[in-house]
Amino acid sequence: MLTRAYLSIRAVNRDKEARAIYVTYFNNASLTNLVRVTNIIRSMHDRVSLGNQNVTMSYVPDNNAFLALGVGALPAGVTIAQVEAFVVQHGVPPPTPLRLYTCPSFFTGNVYLPNAVNQRTGTGTILHELSHGVGDTSDHAYTWAPAYRSLTADQRAANADSYRAYCQAFDT
Repeated sequence: MLTRAYLSIRAVNRDKEARAIYVTYFNNASLTNLVRVTNIIRSMHDRVSLGNQNVTMSYVPDNNAFLALGVGALPAGVTIAQVEAFVVQHGVPPPTPLRLYTCPSFFTGNVYLPNAVNQRTGTGTILHELSHGVGDTSDHAYTWAPAYRSLTADQRAANADSYRAYCQAFDT
């Protein structure tokens, strides 16, 4: 998925289909955010495909394990049982290792579903968290939420779930 997404994002200026897919997920027909988006997708791709850029995954089974990490508190009203995954580091440059934490609900859905652009999957969750880790993205809205449709191009370029859905669009 990431390789195909990376090849497509690099072709946006010369390929009509690649441009249409980019505009669908990043709401940016003028291509003003193309360099930023390309850099994040390249960083995601490089992080998992180059041997010198670590991604370490650890399991956080309960609230006590989360508290033992010393990374702060969960948002009000959220328990670790509701969390699929998270990263603490944002915008991590290579070769600094990136640590991705999985939690109980990561394992309650399907890890992989083909063509699951707007379905929760483990693969999609990892892509989403990877964009936070290497691209310093935020959580403005999930693509399946009504609020996603009203995000500006700048918000979508900074939105982790835009990258997840864009990459999953290349899962054929």
